Amino acid sequence: MRGLASRPNVVCKVSGLLTEAGPGWRERRVADYVRDTVEIFGPDRTMFGSDWPVSTLAARYAEVLAITQRALADLSPDEVDAVFRGTAERVYGVRARRDAPSAARDDA
Repeated sequence: MRGLASRPNVVCKVSGLLTEAGPGWRERRVADYVRDTVEIFGPDRTMFGSDWPVSTLAARYAEVLAITQRALADLSPDEVDAVFRGTAERVYGVRARRDAPSAARDDA
């Protein structure tokens, strides 16, 4: 990952960690992956991807979101916003709805 992060035009989407971790996944290990990615790429080059609906094979959407939020608890509000919104807006050239609650979906 560090090799990719050394290239300024590369960003990383944190997505699918629970399904890829396999049965018996542990929050601490998944959170370590999230934190390591943000440390290596920085919050301005890391974006959250829910992997919904595939993620529901391993956990509910709300749980995936909560695990990611807890993993980012040491970041500033602006850094958390970059991971959950700002990086994707910049990379994809879109604007997120400001009135959409981030944890409203509780599928499966």
